[in-house]
Amino acid sequence: MPPSRTARWLPAAAAVAVAAWGANQFTALATVYRARTDWSALSLAAMFSVYLVGLVPGLLLGGPAADRYGRRRTVRGALGLSAAASVVLALPDEPS
Repeated sequence: MPPSRTARWLPAAAAVAVAAWGANQFTALATVYRARTDWSALSLAAMFSVYLVGLVPGLLLGGPAADRYGRRRTVRGALGLSAAASVVLALPDEPS
């Protein structure tokens, strides 16, 4: 029996939701990081700049990459990069 229409798009929707959550969680917490640490306004601006440098090419190149390599392959690669970026952000800035 083939999967229902809902069952076919649910994994893709979950993948997009996880990636979007990671991006939005980071941006909301950046001001908390600044308030609770000694980050300067320049450090926060630099962090958002790096975030944008990664975000803009991903948005501009994601569609053409999906057309060329397939949606599933492109989303899997993007999810892998998103997970790696989340791990890097979660790492402590100083060894304890």
